[in-house]
Order: sequence, then C-alpha cells, then structure tokens
Amino acid sequence: MREWDGKRWSVRKDAEKTEAKPVTRSFLAMLLRNTHKTEQADIDALVEAKDTLRREQYDKRVADEVARRSRDYEELKQSIEKFETAAGVKLESWTAGDIGAAYAVWKALGAGLYGGAFSLADQHEAAAKRIRDELGALGIEPPEQRALPFKRKAAS
Repeated sequence: MREWDGKRWSVRKDAEKTEAKPVTRSFLAMLLRNTHKTEQADIDALVEAKDTLRREQYDKRVADEVARRSRDYEELKQSIEKFETAAGVKLESWTAGDIGAAYAVWKALGAGLYGGAFSLADQHEAAAKRIRDELGALGIEPPEQRALPFKRKAAS
C-alpha cells in the first residue's frame, strides 16, 4: 500500500500478489452491465438537470406572462375608470355596445374630439342660416312659434 506524507510517496506495505486469471464471460458481462448502469445514471442525471432547467424557464415565462397580463389589465381598468368619470356613464356589458355605437355616430358626423364638436356646431349653424336665407329669398316666412305642450327646462 502506498501513502503520501505530504512530500513524497512511500510504500507502507506491498500489495499482495495474486495469480492472474483469464477473463471469463460472466466477469465480462458483469463489467459491461455495471458500466451501463453507471452510464445510465449519468444520462439520467443529465436528463433530470435539463428537465429542471426547462421547468424553471417555463415557470419564469409563465410568471412574466402573468405579470404582463396583470399590468395590461390594470392599465385597461384605469382607462375605463377615466372614461366613465369623464363621460358620466358606467360601462356595463349590456350598455357598452350602445355607448360605442353612439360614439361611432358622433365620429361619423365628423365631430371627433373637442375641436370637432365645435366644428360640427359651426357647420350646423351655417346650414341653418343658409336654409333661412334661401327660404327668405323665396318669400317664405317662418311659422309662428306655437306654444309647446310641455315646459322647457331652463338651460343650466
């Protein structure tokens, strides 16, 4: 038996010499089986490490997607709350389509946003003035104002 003392190798006791035997079929089969077991264990360890890495990557992608969708949901929720506050309406599933359709009509009329509403009002006033002028040119006077069957609310 050899031993390292920190500086050099020394022989403590010589190994016992045994007689060499020829390699038998059973010894060779046992050697190959054990080698296969060792290789299979190494392969299993590598596969397990790869599966663990894939699971971690998948879990990270899922967590990132959940965070992104949660952020998108919060942004959408805030946008809806701002719209509801500004419009003075509450979007419910049964009214959202009607509100959207009303906006589509408003937009189709060319109103758009703030400036568009003033532009639309100006167009209507100009059209009303032109109609009155044309009627006046034809000698058609406006009808007398009739009393309405209900009282108008005062503009507030």
